[in-house]
Amino acid sequence: QDAKASLSEDTDAFLIGGGQLYKQYINEVDQLEITEVKESFEADIFFPKIDLKIWKEQNRVSNFADDKNPYDFDFVTYIKR
Repeated sequence: QDAKASLSEDTDAFLIGGGQLYKQYINEVDQLEITEVKESFEADIFFPKIDLKIWKEQNRVSNFADDKNPYDFDFVTYIKR
């Protein structure tokens, strides 16, 4: 069954991968909850570039490396313009 068809308008859904799903659904949602890790990694799948003409940053919470997390990272909320 199509995931889009099975969601009601008042349901929060979380899409955690992979690359093709990100591309397919990024234009179907009104809000993005993104974790931005402040480090470069070798990888072959990436989240699509967030177009700031379409998305507005609403909130950013910075977190710093500690004994549980080896890298600085931000939790960022974007809303569709």
